[in-house]
Amino acid sequence: MSSPDAVHIGPYVVSNSISDIIGRGSFSLVQKAQHSKTGRIVAVKRINLKDLARKTYGQASKYIEREVEALEAVRGQL
Repeated sequence: MSSPDAVHIGPYVVSNSISDIIGRGSFSLVQKAQHSKTGRIVAVKRINLKDLARKTYGQASKYIEREVEALEAVRGQL
């Protein structure tokens, strides 16, 4: 999956190819990624902090709370 336009996020390599986009949200983009050592394919959610920062504190904190709840709901299920 590593290509000249790939981005490294921690141990994951994320392609910037349009075909690797899994989903989009108000402040985020979910992309297919690959662990650089194991080769395992995963989904990486990239949150656009600039867009999130333009919202009020209440809107931003509500978004972050929903994200945390969603992650807690799937923890250990994958």
